[in-house]
Amino acid sequence: MANQPDFKCKVCGVECAVAPADNSGAICPDHCEDHDYEYERGEGHHCKHCFAEPPSDYFEDSGLWIGDA
Repeated sequence: MANQPDFKCKVCGVECAVAPADNSGAICPDHCEDHDYEYERGEGHHCKHCFAEPPSDYFEDSGLWIGDA
């Protein structure tokens, strides 16, 4: 059987939405040290580390508009 990614946060053990393919350990939004939001077609904006959605004021603070992505 192939080495399956672990979807539990490596800090607290809570189940996460995504897990890195390199088995470096999943991270939950509460323990993500640096939210780095990226746009993916069909999915919208999410942190590439923990899959958290950006806060409601993210686009105002970042200088991005929703249509820019």
